[in-house]
Formats: sequence, C-alpha cells, structure tokens
Amino acid sequence: MKIFKYALLLIVFSRCAAQQQQLSCYETQLAALKQTLLYTDVKSQALDSLHSWINNGIMASGIPPLRNGFEWKIDDAIFFNSNKTKVIFLILEKDTVSNAKSDYLQFYFGVRIKQHWQFYFKSLLTMYIPRKQNEEYKAHSFEELSATGIKQVLQEYYKQGTCNIDDKFFDYDLKNLQEKHENFLIDK
Repeated sequence: MKIFKYALLLIVFSRCAAQQQQLSCYETQLAALKQTLLYTDVKSQALDSLHSWINNGIMASGIPPLRNGFEWKIDDAIFFNSNKTKVIFLILEKDTVSNAKSDYLQFYFGVRIKQHWQFYFKSLLTMYIPRKQNEEYKAHSFEELSATGIKQVLQEYYKQGTCNIDDKFFDYDLKNLQEKHENFLIDK
C-alpha cells in the first residue's frame, strides 16, 4: 500500500512539473510573439471584428458577456497553431454587478484565409467562473481570468509532456464553424 501511495505522489508531482514547464514555454513563446507584426495584426483584426459586431447590434442579442453591464477585453494570450494559420483568443469578461455569481471566459477562433483573418465567435467554449468565495461574491481580476483561461488551453495546446504545439487542438470542423457563425450573424 505504501508503494502505491508513493507512486501516486510521484505521478502527481511529475504532472505538476510538466504543467509548469509548459506554462514557462508558453510565456517565453508569447513574449517573443508579442514583438511580431503577426501578433499585432491578428489582435487588431479580432478587435475590429468584435467592435463591428457590437456596433451592428449583433452582440447585443443575448450573448451575456458582451452586453451592457460587462467589462471585457481580448487577453494578451493568443494561441496559434504551428504554421500560424489558426488562432484562439480568450475574451475576458467581468460582470459589473457587484453581487453577480460569475465572470466569463469566451474562446474565439480564427482562420487566416489568404492575408485576412476570418473569426468565428459563436463556436467555442464559454467558461463560467464562479465568484463565490467565503460566502461573498468577489469579482475576478482580468489577470485571474487570464490565468484560468491559459491553464485551460494549455491542457491540450502542447503535445503531452513537451513544448511542441499539438495542431490537433485546432482541428475544428471549419464548415460547421462557418454555419454556426452565419447563424450567429443572422440572429441579431
């Protein structure tokens, strides 16, 4: 029984070390990426798309985090596939109501088609991050939301035990994404 406990502890510590190594790899890669034109271009185009949808009343139709009453921003953390043709963003959202029960993370997917990025909003995961701690509802900071989102993405972003991007993570059914996105644009 003692051997089993020691083996279990070893597995847990190994996994934590691997996760920490991958976080360190990502932070290094992100720091270098932020210095590139690709990073600023894709982030700018993503922000332009979001603002266009908001200004055209598309976002106001019931997607909770981007309605009035929420603070939001596109996180600095951006996840590209290995050949930089697909990207995942985190949209960090805080409810401005002080006793709100949750804040949110939305995952936003993009594909580069020729030299332009096409973004698909209504397609990926939305995470609800509960606020309740010690019987009170305390809003999360953008930094806390970012850390939670990065941790979630890194579970599948790299090949297990390495710092090599796993392109399977980006293998979404593009036709299905396009259909969902078209319905999203129509349902305003």
